[in-house]
Amino acid sequence: MLWGEREKIMRIRDLKNGETFTGFVVVKQSNVSVARNGSKYVDMKIFDGEKELYGKIWDHKDLPPQVNEVIKIQAILGEYNNNPQLTIKKWRIAAENEYSPAEFLPVYQGDRIDLFCKLLAEQNKIMNQDLKNLLSSVLVTWENEIIEAPAAIGHHHVYIGGLLVHTCSVLQLALNIAENDPDYINMDLIRVGAILHDIGKIRTYDWEGNSFEVSDDGHFLDHIIVGILMIQEKTKELNVPWETTRKLLHIIASHHGKFEWGSPVEPSTKEALIIHQADLADGTINKVTREIQIGIEENKDWVWPKGFKRPICTKQ
Repeated sequence: MLWGEREKIMRIRDLKNGETFTGFVVVKQSNVSVARNGSKYVDMKIFDGEKELYGKIWDHKDLPPQVNEVIKIQAILGEYNNNPQLTIKKWRIAAENEYSPAEFLPVYQGDRIDLFCKLLAEQNKIMNQDLKNLLSSVLVTWENEIIEAPAAIGHHHVYIGGLLVHTCSVLQLALNIAENDPDYINMDLIRVGAILHDIGKIRTYDWEGNSFEVSDDGHFLDHIIVGILMIQEKTKELNVPWETTRKLLHIIASHHGKFEWGSPVEPSTKEALIIHQADLADGTINKVTREIQIGIEENKDWVWPKGFKRPICTKQ
């Protein structure tokens, strides 16, 4: 069983109004408020590994559950302002031996091994032996991390396997763009650059707990710089010529496209420009899709994805 996979158990999304849920959840938000009658209550957002939901603990007198704490609850599903909400009747802090942190991280529901094999298959299409050896070494060295890592902790593909899904999508989009306008393009750089553009994220995110976090490397350097350092070390180890290395590192360095988007340089080759556009398109569409899904679940006609200056309609 892959890291992050779990056996099928009852989830909040399976509940109907009035039914009781008993199980373990992780606390995403927890705030103490005062009701009109003067009693205190806890306003919470919880996550059961698949679905986030708001809940309340009424007439609460002790310390509230803490953010990122795993608790066991007994709760009844109801509605508030036409949105689903749990009324939590009982709760307690979970013991460490009662759960696995992986239970509370969202996981890609498809076949991650199949996606990784698609990346492996791209090696056979690469003509430049130096780039072929480099890609092979990276995929072998960091196979587990590439299969497990999220692509982000807030914007897009926020789940175990998210980096792999995003990488495969960027690769396909970049190939489609390049094949539509193939003049003056190095297809080897398109393939390797698309696969490695976000490789630094396997070190800048931490997914060992019950939530996705930014690692120390992520705080100090961020994924672009970390990715450059990782690949530069590999190219030195494999004696990849500097001319080839420099073009690949430029793709990694410029894939955010603009200085104001966190890119240390802007794309200066056709390959780098294509990969930036593919990366931007896939990340943006995935973010919008997720917000639409949440909006539909919460009966909202319009949603505001993070970073957008306009709402997106959820009505089909």
